[in-house]
Amino acid sequence: MNATAQRPARRLGCELLDDRIVPAVVGAFADGTWLWREASGWQQLTSEVAIDVHLDDAGVVVGAFDFGLWRWTDASGWAQLTDLVPQQVSTTAGGIVYADFGGAGVWRWSTDIGWLQLTTLDPTGIAAADSGVLFGIFGNSTWAWGPGVGWAQLAPVAANILTPAVVGGETVAFASFAFGTWRWSSVTGWAELSTTPAQALATSESGVMYGDYGAFGLWRWDGFNGFLQLTTSDPLEIDAGPTGDVYADFGTNLGLWRFVDTFGWIQLAPGFTQDNSVDAGNNLYADYGAGSAGVIGLWRYSPANGWIQLTPDDAFLISARR
Repeated sequence: MNATAQRPARRLGCELLDDRIVPAVVGAFADGTWLWREASGWQQLTSEVAIDVHLDDAGVVVGAFDFGLWRWTDASGWAQLTDLVPQQVSTTAGGIVYADFGGAGVWRWSTDIGWLQLTTLDPTGIAAADSGVLFGIFGNSTWAWGPGVGWAQLAPVAANILTPAVVGGETVAFASFAFGTWRWSSVTGWAELSTTPAQALATSESGVMYGDYGAFGLWRWDGFNGFLQLTTSDPLEIDAGPTGDVYADFGTNLGLWRFVDTFGWIQLAPGFTQDNSVDAGNNLYADYGAGSAGVIGLWRYSPANGWIQLTPDDAFLISARR
């Protein structure tokens, strides 16, 4: 991709898009921040390079830059939310923004209210569920904040990993602690799943959890069947799709695979990826960077149509439409 827009000075420039269609992915490249849509291809949003980027269900982009946090819409282009640079950002599919500003605390932004400070404390981690519930790790404890409810301590210990989901209208979170893997529900509270802590977790909207347990391999858990070992291999990255599939990158020797509950494992490509993101249509966006096993650039895999290369350029980071 070649940038054609003039680089703005502390001001984000944009070109408006006319089509509104999924699937889509936003990425930060060496020449700026770009949005790809299936109907119209690539469009440069700005020549500024985002340091964090998110894409919601409506196609709205939230980007963190080294001069603040910004929001892009198809109709209005860029608008600055704040000149503070967040340490962490987590967004919902509906467009709510949660931002950790370090010493300035954790804040929530929405189109109807604007900014609302949730706490003056500085968390080590935040993760937002699409229900609007925010999970936060503060010191040696794990907390949740909900609209109209406020903060509640979930555990007097800090989760090492926490991934939220909304399953049938119920907010859940899968968490790995030093003493094992647990599931929290807004209805039933905590339930222990395993005494073994996970290296990585991935969850789907169907309620399926995938856990990478290192030397013990990759496992699948659901509420009906419990745990099932999928492989003894240790993946580098796992990404769950909305229907319960999982994409797993096993590195140079084994490559990239997809597990489907009704079919088992399917090898998608050789080599390893630098970054992956799955959209609401279960399409995988895989960044191969400068190259692995002869594959370069950013690609999209569709379960229906297979692979297409979106660009030979290396993305610093990507976020698919949820």
